[in-house]
Amino acid sequence: HLNRVVQDNPKIRHLIITNSQDKVLYQSSQAAEAMLSTDGRLTLDAQTMFTELPIINAEGHSPGKILVFPNTQLIDKEVAYLDAKIYKASLITIAFSMVLLLGLLWHQLGRPTKRLLKHIQSTNIEKPSIHRDELTLRKDEVGLITRTFDEVMSRLAQARQALAEHSTHLEHQVEQRTTELTLVNIALREDIQRREQLEQRLKEMANTDPLTELPNRLFFMTLLERRFEHAGRHKQSMALMQI
Repeated sequence: HLNRVVQDNPKIRHLIITNSQDKVLYQSSQAAEAMLSTDGRLTLDAQTMFTELPIINAEGHSPGKILVFPNTQLIDKEVAYLDAKIYKASLITIAFSMVLLLGLLWHQLGRPTKRLLKHIQSTNIEKPSIHRDELTLRKDEVGLITRTFDEVMSRLAQARQALAEHSTHLEHQVEQRTTELTLVNIALREDIQRREQLEQRLKEMANTDPLTELPNRLFFMTLLERRFEHAGRHKQSMALMQI
């Protein structure tokens, strides 16, 4: 019966039954004799794999034990097969986990980031408007970025409006100053013309007779002095004829 059990179960290589003094009573194959000593006792080294099953009689005593030695080659093949299945299952689990992680990242970051970029691209820099949508109501970093962006755009719009108002005010002031300077320039030119006319009139009055408007004595003496100076400077002679 034991031989049939060993033959029907390929996972068992040897089956040995010993008494309480480790004397072998039964061995399933002749190959097990290598593990016996000269006196028929079982000797095993530390690397031998086996399973020890105690034999219990009706009185509760153990008159012997059964040693089951497994087929290590078959077990190694099964272990390798199980390792391959475990490795394959691990790869499938890791791949499925990566897909779930990517889906979670897309749900938490990818889709909100895409909506944020669309929100930024659709924002009119001239007249930005703040929309209270899902992005601004989020309490994570995406919501914080969205709210910060809306606040920056609002401040930028206010600054642009203030700059435009200040530019309009400056243009009005420049136009007003230009008008004032133009009027002042016209007044100055008119004043210069009046002064030139007055100076010309004073010269005429100083050098001509008021009745005949002919050159007077002062004009004659001034012209004579200039001629004397010119003749003396150039070593020339001159004459004065009185009629």
